[in-house]
Amino acid sequence: MKKVKLFLLCALIASCAHSKSSSPSKLFDFKTDVCTLFPDHSESDPNQDWSHCCVAHDIEYWLGGPKKRKEAADQELKSCVVKTGASQAGDLMYTGVNVGGTPYLQTPWAWAYGWRSKSSYSRFNNRQLQMISHKIDSVFDVINSYKKSWSPEQFHYVQKRLRQIKDDLSLSTTHDFDSKDYNE
Repeated sequence: MKKVKLFLLCALIASCAHSKSSSPSKLFDFKTDVCTLFPDHSESDPNQDWSHCCVAHDIEYWLGGPKKRKEAADQELKSCVVKTGASQAGDLMYTGVNVGGTPYLQTPWAWAYGWRSKSSYSRFNNRQLQMISHKIDSVFDVINSYKKSWSPEQFHYVQKRLRQIKDDLSLSTTHDFDSKDYNE
């Protein structure tokens, strides 16, 4: 309990000391560590796999944006994990990303981790949207690497989330993220 209190105190100090930085300058290629600091599936039932939920969540965290996007991403992570039958894991992950995912902590997994200089919960400007448009297609290459370990449903879930981001941000991309791609 002392460690949790100490962690929360550090998070509070970091958020108070954080000055709002200028808009992020460069978007790095998408990377994921799947379920940061958490198992990718149930230890007792390896078929109960929520790794796809984490990768979809990481795509959102890589991009960042306004706080309402983070809140929606965190809620979607919980919902996705719960749908695998792991309600306790979903609740625990939701709490973890709420505490540990704040951009104010500047951790490698924090909100907006894809940007060279992280900002708080800023909206995307036109220049950033152009950078995202150029990088979003590369995300498909990363999720494509999971085809052999994911079921078609898991793959299509991540694809659907990526398509939703593309549509929400009105991005023009070269890839249409069509569900037929699982079989290619």
